[in-house]
Amino acid sequence: MSFFAAFIKRQFFYDVPVPTASFKGKTVIVTGSNVGLGLEACRWIVRLGAAKVILACRNVEKGEAAAKNIQAMTSCSSDTVQVWRLDLSSYASVQAFSDRVNAELPRLDVVVANAGLGRLSWGMTEGNEEMITTNVVSTALLGCLVLPKLRETALKFDTHTHFTVTASELYEVAKFKERAAPAGQIFAALNDEAKAKGSMSDRYSTSKLLGMFFTKQLAAMSPIRSNKVIVNCVAPG
Repeated sequence: MSFFAAFIKRQFFYDVPVPTASFKGKTVIVTGSNVGLGLEACRWIVRLGAAKVILACRNVEKGEAAAKNIQAMTSCSSDTVQVWRLDLSSYASVQAFSDRVNAELPRLDVVVANAGLGRLSWGMTEGNEEMITTNVVSTALLGCLVLPKLRETALKFDTHTHFTVTASELYEVAKFKERAAPAGQIFAALNDEAKAKGSMSDRYSTSKLLGMFFTKQLAAMSPIRSNKVIVNCVAPG
């Protein structure tokens, strides 16, 4: 079966099982959680008993609206869902968010790195093309900065914690022509607007492929046996 045929089958002819795992007493962060997959994930995590769910959003006002929606749909207490600002287009914002996590949270059990950007037009942030900054570099930076708190929680409470990246099966069709660049020049190739003309439709897929490369490397650097932190990807389609 071809990639696209399998994709259509999974999207329209497969019933997703209802989650049953307990999140009782756990603290969970979900990025990009005011809409879509992130918002629905937060609803379910609250239903499954989480003590605290933090909606990490670029727009706090939209995050607060999402929090009210979750409270209305789940009847959870007002202190269960919090909204913290996180803008993945800014490394300073990622650093400030991570500093707050490490300073204020007694425990951190799960981080779902769901926020992402997809667009066809060219733009630059933090010296990189926007999708590379948001989907790859900032997500990697966030993972590295919260990993110590995840490790601390796992060891202190004798549990497994999770850093989970929302991936995409579109990585399978990424052309990633920039991989032909000389050693050490891949980011320079990704940031060359002239070379990107006509191929921005592939950039999202490429960013998801690079995100999987990072996740695999982070998992290798944080072995479950010693750190008890599970680092993985999930692909909604």
